[in-house]
Amino acid sequence: MFRSIIQNSPFGVWVVDKRGSVVFRNKSAEELLPLGVEDGIGSNISELLPALSIQEGKLCIESLGDSELENIIAIPKGRGELRFCEVTLSQYTDVAGQTFNIVNMNEVTSRVRAWQALRDQEERWNLALEGSQIGVFESDLRTGTGVASDAWFQLLGICESDGRNSDDEWRARIHPDDRTTVEALDAECIEGRIEKSEAKFRMRVGDGSWRWMRSILRVTERDDQGRAVRLLGTMIDITPLENALELAKARKVGLEMLLANAPVAMAVLAMDGTFLLLNDSCYSLFGYPRGQLEQKKFWKLSNTETLKNVRDEVERLLTSDISASRIEQRYTKPDGEVVDIAIRLSVVRRPEPTETRLIIQMVDCPSSNKMGHQSGLSIGGSGSFV
Repeated sequence: MFRSIIQNSPFGVWVVDKRGSVVFRNKSAEELLPLGVEDGIGSNISELLPALSIQEGKLCIESLGDSELENIIAIPKGRGELRFCEVTLSQYTDVAGQTFNIVNMNEVTSRVRAWQALRDQEERWNLALEGSQIGVFESDLRTGTGVASDAWFQLLGICESDGRNSDDEWRARIHPDDRTTVEALDAECIEGRIEKSEAKFRMRVGDGSWRWMRSILRVTERDDQGRAVRLLGTMIDITPLENALELAKARKVGLEMLLANAPVAMAVLAMDGTFLLLNDSCYSLFGYPRGQLEQKKFWKLSNTETLKNVRDEVERLLTSDISASRIEQRYTKPDGEVVDIAIRLSVVRRPEPTETRLIIQMVDCPSSNKMGHQSGLSIGGSGSFV
């Protein structure tokens, strides 16, 4: 009865002596024989299954790989196709003292095909993520472990990511000054008070430098009590953006200092005439209290249309190759005082039209230098005020 059970087992069973010769195989093992081999009894196991070999009387296996492919071998099926079997090796010694090797084989072709498909998909995703420089990570809050895409590790300058815990890497590399803030944001998300956690922080990368990162994290799984157990997030390197913002901030501070210390009234306008930056001299020149010129339009300061000539001159500059111009303009202050103002206009062009700026320098013309009482005295030229 025992022999009948072995013969009809769904698993392939081989018995091999210490020289490697097959002395027994069941029906399921017969289905795994190479094409053209009808029996296999007496053949060397290495000829039938090249992944198996005999060494000092004991069978050894050459697996397809580690982890998911450990103890799995490939067997030719015909027409270039392969089937895959999971192999278990053991030994048996009979009453006469003779030792035999027992080979149990379970066909796992469908499982291996599914694993290969998943691996191929992961490779395609990794290639796509590497190209986009978006790192993806997942954290298991039950075990405290994290896994991440190759792109995530590469953002940190890590080329070999096998066996690394991404959660440990994050904790070890985040800047100490940023960690408390980021963990507080993540806790809000984990506890369900916000839908997602968006954070900006510095990370120490492979060369020891600090890079700015931006991450978005969400809870993807909660247990029966509603507690978060799994998180999924993305991370990108925003260092170039942060550097550009810092540079822009430094330039803005420098420009504000330049304006504040300029010996004449000076301002930066958007192309629609809106004041963006100005110094204190502008308030006294135009007769407005401090703080009341911001966001006003230069050509609409006067209750009359006199400053329209300045707007027309700006239009002339924009449609020509001239970058600067000088114009004198009569202006009536809110209190009724009339002054003549010499205005130097400069256009700073940018590829994006909305970023083009108008820089104006202005002085109240002394009465001895007034060029008549007509309201728009033209100009061309880029000379400075004297």
